[in-house]
Amino acid sequence: MPSNLPPEISSGLRAIKRRIRQIQLVRGLLRVLSVVLGGLFILVALDYFLAPLSSGVRAVVFFCWLAAVAYGVFRFLLRPLTRKISLVRLARWLEERHPEVQERISSALELSDHPEGISLDLLRELSKDAARDVGELNPNDEVRSERVKKSLWPVAVMVVALISLMAIFPREMGRLLSRAVSPFSDLGNVGAFRFTMNPGDLEVLEGDEVLIEMTYEGELNGDLDFLVTKDGEVLSESLSPVSSEGNKHTFQYHLPSAEDGFLYSARVGRSESDQFEVRVWPIPLLRDGVVRYQYPEYTGWSDRSEALNGGIKALPGTQVTVTGTFDSPIKSGELLFESKELGDVEVENSANGSSFRWTQTIVPETLGNATLVVTHKLDRELQGGSFSIESLIDEAPAVKILSPVQRELKIRPDDQIVLDYEVLEKIGLSKAEIEIKVGGKKLASLNELLPERKPDLRPDLWEGEAMIYLGNLLPKINNPREFRIRLAISDNRPADLEGPGVGYSEWIEIKINKGASSLVRQELNEKHSDLKKTIEKAIADVQKAKAKMHQAKARLRKEEVPEQALEAMNEARDKLAEVEEDLTDLSERMKDSVQAHRRDELEEAIDMLAEARKEVEKAPLQDTAESRKEEIDSAIRNSTEAVDELRELLNEVSKDHPKIEDLAKLEELAQKQDQLAQEASEAAENAENADTPPEQDWQKQQEQVENEIREQVRQSPEAKSAALENQAEKAQDLAEKAEDLKEAQENLAELASQDQPTIEEKIADALAQAQEQINQDIKEELAEAQGNEEGQGNEEAQGNEEAQGNEEGQGNEEGQGNEEGQGSEEAQGNEEAQGNEEAQGKEDAEGSEEARSEEARGDDESRAENLSEALAQGEEALEGAKSDEFQEAAEAAQNAAEELAQGAEESPGQQNLQERQEKLAEAFEALAEGNTDAAEAALEEAQESAFSDALAEALAKEQEAIVEDVKEELSDARSNSEARANDLPEAVAQAEAALESAQDNQAADAAEAANQASEELAKGASESASQQELQERQEQVAEALEALAEGDTGEALTALEEMQAERAADLAQEVQDFAQADSDQLANARSQTQQASSRAEQAAQANEAGNSQQASQQNQQASEHLEQAENALNQAAENFAQQAEQAAQQELSDRKAPAPGEPLAEAFEQSAEAAQAGDAKQAAESAQAAAEALAQAAQQARSAMSQNGQPGQPGQPMDGQAGKGKGEPGEGEGDAPQEGDRQAQGDKGIPPQLAKLGITTKDWEKIRATLKTDVSGGAGEVVPEDYRGLVKQYFEQVSKEQ
Repeated sequence: MPSNLPPEISSGLRAIKRRIRQIQLVRGLLRVLSVVLGGLFILVALDYFLAPLSSGVRAVVFFCWLAAVAYGVFRFLLRPLTRKISLVRLARWLEERHPEVQERISSALELSDHPEGISLDLLRELSKDAARDVGELNPNDEVRSERVKKSLWPVAVMVVALISLMAIFPREMGRLLSRAVSPFSDLGNVGAFRFTMNPGDLEVLEGDEVLIEMTYEGELNGDLDFLVTKDGEVLSESLSPVSSEGNKHTFQYHLPSAEDGFLYSARVGRSESDQFEVRVWPIPLLRDGVVRYQYPEYTGWSDRSEALNGGIKALPGTQVTVTGTFDSPIKSGELLFESKELGDVEVENSANGSSFRWTQTIVPETLGNATLVVTHKLDRELQGGSFSIESLIDEAPAVKILSPVQRELKIRPDDQIVLDYEVLEKIGLSKAEIEIKVGGKKLASLNELLPERKPDLRPDLWEGEAMIYLGNLLPKINNPREFRIRLAISDNRPADLEGPGVGYSEWIEIKINKGASSLVRQELNEKHSDLKKTIEKAIADVQKAKAKMHQAKARLRKEEVPEQALEAMNEARDKLAEVEEDLTDLSERMKDSVQAHRRDELEEAIDMLAEARKEVEKAPLQDTAESRKEEIDSAIRNSTEAVDELRELLNEVSKDHPKIEDLAKLEELAQKQDQLAQEASEAAENAENADTPPEQDWQKQQEQVENEIREQVRQSPEAKSAALENQAEKAQDLAEKAEDLKEAQENLAELASQDQPTIEEKIADALAQAQEQINQDIKEELAEAQGNEEGQGNEEAQGNEEAQGNEEGQGNEEGQGNEEGQGSEEAQGNEEAQGNEEAQGKEDAEGSEEARSEEARGDDESRAENLSEALAQGEEALEGAKSDEFQEAAEAAQNAAEELAQGAEESPGQQNLQERQEKLAEAFEALAEGNTDAAEAALEEAQESAFSDALAEALAKEQEAIVEDVKEELSDARSNSEARANDLPEAVAQAEAALESAQDNQAADAAEAANQASEELAKGASESASQQELQERQEQVAEALEALAEGDTGEALTALEEMQAERAADLAQEVQDFAQADSDQLANARSQTQQASSRAEQAAQANEAGNSQQASQQNQQASEHLEQAENALNQAAENFAQQAEQAAQQELSDRKAPAPGEPLAEAFEQSAEAAQAGDAKQAAESAQAAAEALAQAAQQARSAMSQNGQPGQPGQPMDGQAGKGKGEPGEGEGDAPQEGDRQAQGDKGIPPQLAKLGITTKDWEKIRATLKTDVSGGAGEVVPEDYRGLVKQYFEQVSKEQ
């Protein structure tokens, strides 16, 4: 609507428009209502006057009525109300009714829509006049309600008529109206009131009798029509009354057996009854039955569901749940088992029937049929189904002893019985025992480890091994001469399910005989004897069969087969079949014997005999005598070849007897060691404390076993080689320890000489010495900074062409790496770390291919420049001090301190140097001013600071050794799955934190971390003697660090002396205990380590007494003895390695069992340690390790014999070794030895060829830089004289290998 139109016009017109719509709505509703009522009257009239009307006709009339109503709604409501009435049109309609308005209203509306070209004042005046005209109009007057009244009269008449009829004929009109609006209802017509239908709606079960009685009141002019509607089809049956009393007539409809439901009604004349339903429910029967099994927890089985067709079969304790459906509604149910109630049934009804659920736990000894009894919706109790229930029996384990096969054993009283057995059990096992009976009386059983399940072979198969140590058992059962044993294996069935089930093996009769052979020897010999006897018997039987074949052949001259020939052939055939069967059984028995590899030869003989038997069988069937003879000749030939094969096999088996005897000896030895290990373990458990030594009798027996193992090792080239390699390794390890201790003693000697500094010499000389020491320390710091800058760690690797590209620098043909890279901690790495400029500056350039950032390299370069300047100033200060120019020395020293301050925050060592240099500068300044007291005090502070730094460095080395030992302890604990492995990682972390703090000269932090590491180590120290020793060492280091942090350098030095003395004593003891083999070098090493230990102890005592000079001398002497011990041990290692190589080239005797070398050597080493052990626990551990190694050796020897193999070939890797042989370098530069590699030489940085020549790590460090030159040329002036011969031998050996 335009905005310039006065609102009085629009609002007035809209009011009139609303009045029009109201009138249209009311008039339309009245007209629609008249159509509804009129149609309803028509429907009622038709149903009454044209009765009986079928439902189809009534439906057609009903839908016609609905169509008329719909048309009326459209015609009288929708179309008028939706017709648009615009304001302009409404204005013109009003102007027609009121001509005096003179079209002012419509003109105002139209001009408002299009004001273009019209004077606004004129339009405004026109709008005012129009508004006044509209305001004078009354909507009620304009649109009157007379039209509504015209539509109201028909509706009122029909409503009055309807009410009247309802008042006069309420039942009839109610039924007629209901049928009118519901044409498909089951209501009868007006005449339905004459009928009485009994029982009306009816529900019955399938097969029930149906009787319907109907009564009709009124005049009966014919039969009653009984109408049945089934599946949409209407059937009619005429019924005559069964009785009549006046106008009351009775009819009956009888159905003997109801099968399907139906609708029924009755009709007499025009009267029709209501329609009723007979619903037939099917007999409730179980459908879709499913049983779900929830097995007892002890089975470990998953839940399972299956159809109920086969009934229920489950173990006792299983919860079964049966579910199913019925296509008939049921109210409740119960399950009867053998006439007894077995629980209620849960029922849930739905539109299509019912579902049920029954849950019960199966009890033992349940067997029978269960009946499901249900109560139907009709309150009828019926049988809904049945199924069987059977509680399965959880059978006890079936136990069978596989070895020994004999059921009567004659055995020595100190022997060991090993029972190999198998168990068949589907679910699980809980206990394994050996039952013992003496004289019919059952004794206490022996507990054994449970067997292992073998699901790969068979789901219910278990295999196990049980052992009886007669030496332990017989005293406990009063040493009987005879007794019986058997295995008793219990399953894991709980007691509330009548468990556990126990399965038993056969009884084995044991007879004690001191002169009997060992059980293992009896077993091996019996199998060997059985093999020989069976083969010998087979040869004899085949010979008999051949004789019969010759007899038959001699009689085969006629066309017909004589009776004697036929009888001879039958005897030969039977004999061959018997031999074939015996040899087949023998082949099966050989599967698990040491002769298993000979089964192929035996099978060949069996095949020949089978062929011979077939030919004998075919001979009588041939048509001619000649063909029969040919068959017999072929059978004789096959039999002869089989005999030859068997004789050859028998000869080979006989040759194996010495090997079998040796194998028996090895297994007897393993059993002896195992028994000693058990005795040691029991003794360790009963020991009063950890230091209790083993009993002497036990030690003697262990020494005897050690000697027997030594003899086995001596006779086995492979074992001898492995043992010598082990000894070489141990000697090399001891040599490395001696080297470490030597360096530690040298450091202690130097520290002791610096202890408690004095100013007995001139102050100037003391200051010069202090400045000289600082200059030396600055050089070391500078070397470190330059090493960081260049990433190689030394000057030889700083871009030198020889070090970066030539054969020596890039790695020689033997994969040794360059001179500096050969195992060196500073520059170990590959080609990229040696020649690539991007890798320079990384401190640990061990094979790294990434370069340090430019910023880090710049920092290192700047620090190196500052250190170089500081060194130059320090040298000037030293010159000034020596020339008594103290003022110049003071200025130079101060300048050096200022240069050291640049970058001191990057290096704790440089920071300490800067502080010492400042003290010396103060001393020089005081001395230049003539103040000797102040100079002396400053000097003392500088010397004390230097001494403290040296102590911190020494303690850091001690802590570093502890870190490595703790890591090794953690590795051992994890490999053995020990509980202490859970605490050791924290001990490693704390020990490493202590090391880092000690290296940074942070004594207080290092002490705190060391104490925490000690506490962590203490948690599992009771489980491991080595860990307890580590804990004590860590505690000592912590105490020394605490003393150092508190400034008590004397106490810290004393603690360090004591620690080193203890380490020296431990080394001496290790060398003393190294008695598995002897040599002059070992004897010398023992002597030198004993003297070194004594000197170290004396040094500690002297230091504690305050005699630092004597302590320094003793430390120096200890260092010298340790150096000699190191050389002796290196030489011993070299000798052992050479002997190992020689042993590896020897051939194994054909009379020896092929025992593997590695386990046998391990057993020898462990048995020796057990014999020499100082406490029961260590003895038990070593004895157990020896027993396990021997058992492995025996098992592998038996396996090797069964496969006709050897434990290893000369020069090849032993069991457990992979990759390269002993002492071989890697195939490429930087390769590390593979796991299992054995190197007789020591440090990985030393070339193997030099290590064999006795070169130590220190020696190698001295000569490696000279290898770039020609040894035969100018090298004579470069290589130290002591090593020229060794270097020459090195290159000669390399040339030979190439």
